[in-house]
Amino acid sequence: MKFKILNKTTPFKQFFQVDIYDFQHELFAGGWSDTVSRELFVRSKAVAVLLHDPASDTLLLVEQFRPGAIDDKNGPWMLEIVAGMVEAGEDHEAVARREALEEAACTVSELQFIMDFYPSAGGSTEVISLYYAPVDLSEIT
Repeated sequence: MKFKILNKTTPFKQFFQVDIYDFQHELFAGGWSDTVSRELFVRSKAVAVLLHDPASDTLLLVEQFRPGAIDDKNGPWMLEIVAGMVEAGEDHEAVARREALEEAACTVSELQFIMDFYPSAGGSTEVISLYYAPVDLSEIT
């Protein structure tokens, strides 16, 4: 399936960036769509780690404040798997180890790559590399 980008603007660029695309795409029934305009939240790559203690068959989650959930009835403190953004020139496995140590006080030796995925491709460029890491929860202080 083909698409055409008719126009692209960047009305906002600071820590995050917003691009606006005007585009058309082929239709399954044939022909082309009308012009569609969409905002796209531009984010760098991220890494997430499923920290699992095989002995207790337990996943380790961390609780963090997230401004995107500030209006949520349950509040902006969310349970999440360990994750972080990839800095320029940084190896994905190094990010996984850094974030596991910073967020969960876990030293990770073994990492298994699971997959890359777009968590919200309808509105964001973010790609997350997901890893699995066995940990021993009894070693966490």
